[in-house]
Amino acid sequence: MLRSVRLVALGAIVAGAVVLCAVVGWADSTVAVHVDYSAAQGCPDALGFGEELRARAKVRFVADKDATRGLVLRVTRAGKHFEGKLVVRDGTAEETERRVRGDTCAEVVSGLALVSAFALGFTPVTEREDAQSPPDVALADIAQPAPVKDAAPELVIRPVTAEMVDSSTTAAPPPAPQLWSLYAGADAQLISDLSPNLTFASPVYFEVARSFGSKVGVAFRVRLSRATSTDAATFTLTAGGLDFCPLSYFARPIRLDLCARGVGGMLNAVGIGVTPARAATRPWASVGAAASVDLYMLGPIYTRLEAALDVPLVRDRFFVQPNDTVWMAPVVGWSGGLGAGATIW
Repeated sequence: MLRSVRLVALGAIVAGAVVLCAVVGWADSTVAVHVDYSAAQGCPDALGFGEELRARAKVRFVADKDATRGLVLRVTRAGKHFEGKLVVRDGTAEETERRVRGDTCAEVVSGLALVSAFALGFTPVTEREDAQSPPDVALADIAQPAPVKDAAPELVIRPVTAEMVDSSTTAAPPPAPQLWSLYAGADAQLISDLSPNLTFASPVYFEVARSFGSKVGVAFRVRLSRATSTDAATFTLTAGGLDFCPLSYFARPIRLDLCARGVGGMLNAVGIGVTPARAATRPWASVGAAASVDLYMLGPIYTRLEAALDVPLVRDRFFVQPNDTVWMAPVVGWSGGLGAGATIW
């Protein structure tokens, strides 16, 4: 009888020791952690994050902010994406910070859970059979900052990838669009209303453009030219012009400008084959409209095709004795040119 009692007592002691070891081992493998969680509106709440973390690590949530281990998490919208920030506190003065970016808030929260598990010393897997932990303080009972108000994100959940985890600083915002541009170029041009024959000119121009959107803007163009034609007299025009282009449409590699044009200068005529040979210099002015098409072929370099109509405002008659008319400007003239230019900035 006494031997049976001893055996029962010995068995109870062994069973108690086994249970005690199991409890101690279980307690040693479970990490107590305080979570401070805040996310944009529509993102998973603190309970959702807790489920993600428990699927990857054996943790026990506590309300004590002075706990040895602490996680501070913030999830915000960054343009069309979401960004998560994780600060890991281990009870010392040092803190570790990690950042996660993704297309949806759900995948960012999942990525934060993955990084948190690594930071707590676990090797995360998709599901853990031993991820269950004993009853603890509910995440809902832990004081949390009010959610960040924001538009609801697009709920498209994708697997967490290594590219989403960024331990460096936040990505820089996209650069602001360029509003002003400067161009310069030269044309080879034929003009119909300066002399009896077509007159060749090679104007140079400088242009400033202002964008009001991704494709539409306005432009201002300054032109300088000198044209010479020889027939019964030599005609030389030295002039400058200003183009105002209220419609400038740019869809690379094509740019289209519709412009109003004004030209002013001096027209010099010298008689040929007459005695006495005389010369006359008269003012020249015209207004009109021009259209040009630019084709970008190599970086900032483009070719330009241009056509214009103009109305001379000064229509002097050039004649030789006794009264033979050499030239008189028409009511409407035209010009066309082909050239090249470059975008300076």
